[in-house]
Amino acid sequence: QSLRQAGYRLHGAWQGGPASETFIQELLQLIQRCEAAGQELERLVRLLQREKEEWLAAAASFGVGVATGAGIVAGAGGAGTAQAPSLPPWAEHICKGRKDEGRCLAIWAKPPQNAYELAYMIATLPEDQPIGIFPLGNGEVLVLLKGTDPDSPERGNNWGSAVESFFTHNSSYQLSVLAALQASIARGLISPGAKLHIAGHSQGGMVAQNLASDPRVRKMGLNVETVVTFGSPDTFTRANPDVKYFMFEEDSDVVPKIDEYAESYIKRRAAVSKSPHDKVIWTSAKIIAHQRLNDVERLAHRYVIHTPEGNPFKAHDYARLGMKPELASIKIPLGNQSSEWGKAGFYQSTIRTPLAKMYSELGGLWKRIRYKGGGGGGASGGW
Repeated sequence: QSLRQAGYRLHGAWQGGPASETFIQELLQLIQRCEAAGQELERLVRLLQREKEEWLAAAASFGVGVATGAGIVAGAGGAGTAQAPSLPPWAEHICKGRKDEGRCLAIWAKPPQNAYELAYMIATLPEDQPIGIFPLGNGEVLVLLKGTDPDSPERGNNWGSAVESFFTHNSSYQLSVLAALQASIARGLISPGAKLHIAGHSQGGMVAQNLASDPRVRKMGLNVETVVTFGSPDTFTRANPDVKYFMFEEDSDVVPKIDEYAESYIKRRAAVSKSPHDKVIWTSAKIIAHQRLNDVERLAHRYVIHTPEGNPFKAHDYARLGMKPELASIKIPLGNQSSEWGKAGFYQSTIRTPLAKMYSELGGLWKRIRYKGGGGGGASGGW
């Protein structure tokens, strides 16, 4: 009704008087009304989502079977085929204040069902707790890893660790993940013999690849079943033929192509080396790089998502990758899930190797210089 009335006023203004100025004023007012209506709609959606959860919980507590779009949800004493999903206690903390709070709560209310939800969960993990460990039941465990944090060099998942993660399985971020797994076992969150499904963005995806072949994981009694990466290059760590790999990237993103650039550089150095010493070193490096940077290629299910604008920096943004509608149709097998969703462990990346410490000191110095000079905010998160 508001739009229709505004249209009548616009039509009248255009027929007489200084039409263009009046038209612009009316149009600006209309845009403001639309923005206000959009905000109100988002508020109502969040309210309805919460009321729905409360209603289902109340019905379940009285043993009433509730008819939903997905069938019958059983009450406490009912005979339905599925239980009403209860919102995990940490979901509201993750989603509170987000513009898409309703969607965020709906996604975190259950284990991820497709690549879209998996990418979204990684994107919304707390910045200061980039490691999330979630039991799925039946001995299955989901491990989520955020990417590099460029604005917090003091953390273990900084740029120095990103370089390490590409070449070795002893990066500060990977050591932090191993410590988190050990702590989860000590807490009883996961049990020896558990099957791990590890998903990560950028450096998190590199660490996921490295963990698949890390003997320290097996010494804990854990087995990596699945590795899912978003915007990550292949690493120098050998792939595990017993693991299922799913790799997602955007076609204009430069980060997943780092392995190609590295192998190309090594090949050029091997070709132009003149001394026998250099020739042997770079030829050996070429052979190793070809073996290790391509073995996962033969095992992985690889998906390339198109980015129309072709911006390599935006293309690497995990939030945009997670919003791609194409990912919702791609199912990721995460084992035989049961009703254990709701338990979780969130961990910081605090271990720092010498390279990560060096970057931390340099990064801290740069932040002090930049802010002292009024340079403002840093790079966008998630690399």
